Amino acid sequence: MNTPLPGHQGRRVPAFGSLAHMGAWLCAFSKLSLVPTFVAFLILAQSPVHAQPPTPNPAAPTLAAPFPMGAQRGTTIELTLTGTNLNDPVGVLTSFPAKITIPTENNNGKDPAKLLVRMEVPRDAPLGWHTVRLATSRGVSNFRLSCLDDLPQVLESADNRTPASAQAVPVPAVVCGRVDAEQTDYFKFHVEAGQRLSFEVLGRRLGSGLDPIITLINPRGGKPLAMSDDAPGQSKDPRFTYTFKEAGDYLLEVRDVRHQGGADWYYRLRIGDFPMATTPVPLAARRGSAVQVSFAGPHVEGIPPLSVNVPTEPDLKAIWLAPTWPTGGVPGWPVVLALSDDEEALENEPNDEASKANRLGVPSAVSGRMQRKYDKDFFVFAGKKGQRIVVDAVTQEQHSPTVLYLVLKNAKGNQVAASNPANDPARIDFTLPEDGDYTLVVEHLHYWGGPDETYRLTVQPYAPGFTLTAGLDRHDAPQGGTAIIHVSVARRDFNGPIELSVAGPPGVQGSAVIPAGQNGTLLAVQAGAEAPIAGHRLNIIGKATINDKPVVEQASVRSLVSQNLGNLAFPPMHLHNELALGVTEKPPFTIQATYDQPEGLRGGTTPVTIQVARNAGFDEEITVTLVTVPPVQGQPVPIPPATVKVPKGQAQAKLELKPAGNAPLGPQTLGYIARAKFNGKDVTASVLPSPLPLTLPFDLQVDTRGGVLNVPGLRAGQPAPSPFHLADLLNRASGSATFGMLDLSHVRPAPNTLKVKVTAVRKGGYKGPIALEFRNLPANVTAPKPAIPEGQTEVEVDLTAAANAAVGAKGDVNVLGTATGLANQQNASPNFTVNVVK
Repeated sequence: MNTPLPGHQGRRVPAFGSLAHMGAWLCAFSKLSLVPTFVAFLILAQSPVHAQPPTPNPAAPTLAAPFPMGAQRGTTIELTLTGTNLNDPVGVLTSFPAKITIPTENNNGKDPAKLLVRMEVPRDAPLGWHTVRLATSRGVSNFRLSCLDDLPQVLESADNRTPASAQAVPVPAVVCGRVDAEQTDYFKFHVEAGQRLSFEVLGRRLGSGLDPIITLINPRGGKPLAMSDDAPGQSKDPRFTYTFKEAGDYLLEVRDVRHQGGADWYYRLRIGDFPMATTPVPLAARRGSAVQVSFAGPHVEGIPPLSVNVPTEPDLKAIWLAPTWPTGGVPGWPVVLALSDDEEALENEPNDEASKANRLGVPSAVSGRMQRKYDKDFFVFAGKKGQRIVVDAVTQEQHSPTVLYLVLKNAKGNQVAASNPANDPARIDFTLPEDGDYTLVVEHLHYWGGPDETYRLTVQPYAPGFTLTAGLDRHDAPQGGTAIIHVSVARRDFNGPIELSVAGPPGVQGSAVIPAGQNGTLLAVQAGAEAPIAGHRLNIIGKATINDKPVVEQASVRSLVSQNLGNLAFPPMHLHNELALGVTEKPPFTIQATYDQPEGLRGGTTPVTIQVARNAGFDEEITVTLVTVPPVQGQPVPIPPATVKVPKGQAQAKLELKPAGNAPLGPQTLGYIARAKFNGKDVTASVLPSPLPLTLPFDLQVDTRGGVLNVPGLRAGQPAPSPFHLADLLNRASGSATFGMLDLSHVRPAPNTLKVKVTAVRKGGYKGPIALEFRNLPANVTAPKPAIPEGQTEVEVDLTAAANAAVGAKGDVNVLGTATGLANQQNASPNFTVNVVK
């Protein structure tokens, strides 16, 4: 159950007993038809699984959720980290400034499953969501969230499972707790008559398995006073504000709505007289600008606008702002302000009819609000015939609950485009049919309105581009060694090359190019020999030139952040591009990979020589594994996984690559990771050689030696004598002593064949036979179908012209070769000319 806030009655979606029930409910909305929704459902249900990303370094630490998941600013806490491979720590990597100490007493740092960390948080550290990672001598861990707050922090007691045993907590406070299955946590607090308090749980937003519901109870009679389940825009987390009429002790009940629980059902319960905001207004600000920011939400009345000097850093995607009462006191939980390079406008009311539409430029962005039910906002912009315009709505990504429906109308008021109600967020992508003004009508898909219902629209001319995604959010490189990072690209009408680089600490560098038309590559990131052994933050930058303009994008790890937070749909925006690099100890060996052939063949075998240089005293077995660029969905795996072991004490091994028969031709970026044990520890080395080109097994070259092909006749290279020429010869012969004996000894039949040499340039080690077929020969010119024998490189072929062969030069003749010993792969020679004369 949920007690809706004002303006949100009916927000809860009803439970569906069947697909038909769901369809009937959806059809109740005038803008949402059953058919596209059902089709979308089927598409989602049947979509194939994407290629799995690379796996993290198995020797690196893995963190479970720490407890407590946060700290009060200006305090020092002791944090117990749990997980695997936590021994031999070298530091803690945090996204906020902090003084970290790892005590050495009681063998702390020796236990692979538990580690005590002392964290001193400065008073001016930023409020809100942060990350914590552990770095050991063997790598860097996954991130875990940590919340910085101004509320005093209280740990939940173990015996607060009944109202009678409710844990007494001060006001204000933040309680760090966990919920067990089929259990309820109770907390007791005292208030004065007329006192106002806000109650808020951070649960799902922490990545917890908890779907929390909170209930305020008057213990004098046990009457529920207020409750909340899924507060708008809070990812199923609850919150409410209540003003107490009577002084006394009250209870707050916290449980999972499904009565589930366990170690990962953790939460932070905030209690105090603080504002509750949902989003800032505006939702975004231009980099380098100075703006006044207000707040939207259920409990923000009277908060004056906040003056914000917007940062200029291009790699900073968002900042977090905390609402505070004019009189001070405890701040509310921060909300996210996106940073952009566009002109950011604010809706100017009234604009609820076309005649009052706010005018926008192109490109531009505007923030607005659905302040009441059935509210509509109108905006107008000038467009040109043939101009492709893209309108995007931003709501839930910034934790607004609003779901928009967009309609575009021409100057006559006729609808020319609309967003698809089945898609969220709303979007219009439309090519304007004529010059003139176009009106954008914005409304709530479900006609709702209220204090939480905010939105942002961007109006942009369509532009080609790309987005980058990193396969993992954490990698490790030994001092003087390399980390291999998979970077994929989703292209948008752009097939050119993309230059990759890294932004990280001194001593760490890396660059690569995603070739034109390719969907990704492997990026080698090198750690300097003197780079400190620690965890470091890292960003991957992609640059390209599109339509003569530079375009810069950061690689995203958004999907990985979501997975790490229990598949949270909308994780904190500032974490979307944050990677980590662990610089580790130098391994006692290095490796090199050399291809025995300069090319690889589809359906063939390409040997790779793995060469190991061992330090003195290290002779353990080494396992070498191939690393490839995962294919995009629906494409074949070009080169299947391959592994080889370098035997103990040996310096070399052969790894065999077996490219798929349907692998795409072209360069394949391949990496090799070597793992071994040394002094009981896992050690790793990597190498990224030059790309291996996948090619056809041969190229063909044809040499006609400059010859021509003659139609059968009397003289080689000459036209046949005409009847008049023959008569003249006879007349002259009649006056001679040899009358009746015509001397034709100088007239010989012209040859009607042309000898052609076909040469094969073999590739990738292919030595098998190559069947040949001449194509597009002139009419009535023939050739046999010979073969270049196994191990040979050339053959001579006679072209033969019949008496009725077509005369002239034909320039599109070629020879098709077939590798009969390698799945009949084919390649054709360049075109050449066959010249037929009489």
